[in-house]
Amino acid sequence: MASELEKEEDPLFAMPMLFNCPMKWQKMSGDERIRFCQSCRQNVYNLSAMTKEEALALIEEKEGKLCVRFYRRKDGMVITKDCASYWGKSIRERNSSLAVINATLAFMANILAPILGPSQITLVVGNSPLMARQSPEEKLAEQLAEQREANRKQAEEAAQAAQELQELQERKQRAVWPPR
Repeated sequence: MASELEKEEDPLFAMPMLFNCPMKWQKMSGDERIRFCQSCRQNVYNLSAMTKEEALALIEEKEGKLCVRFYRRKDGMVITKDCASYWGKSIRERNSSLAVINATLAFMANILAPILGPSQITLVVGNSPLMARQSPEEKLAEQLAEQREANRKQAEEAAQAAQELQELQERKQRAVWPPR
């Protein structure tokens, strides 16, 4: 956070917000530093994409009569391209460092995954049997279907046993025929 002395000496800190433009930065044509607003027909300057010196020089050149876009920290300081973060690095430098670390970790995970084998954690998603919750009607219907299947198997077994019994009786009759 900036000290009170730094705030008093910083002309960007004292910059008033006279008008909050409703036009979206993303809808304007241009680059990250300057875009053209079709609504008011003038350039809009992104102070947060400039160094502090560039932003001050621009404000002085335009005599304070310009449309700007900028970000403020919670303490009121305007964030510029060279604004130091808590660790003394600019926001872009810190984000690029995090991006490099993130990419390195992702690369290492891709290399190590085949070596370490499958994961010990299995996520169950969707309509798997483990996740299914049945209503009482569905449970009853499932029980009835199981009972019907069991009855069908018993009927098949009984029919097969009856057929075997009939075959045995026929063999027995053939064995004693002709009578003695």
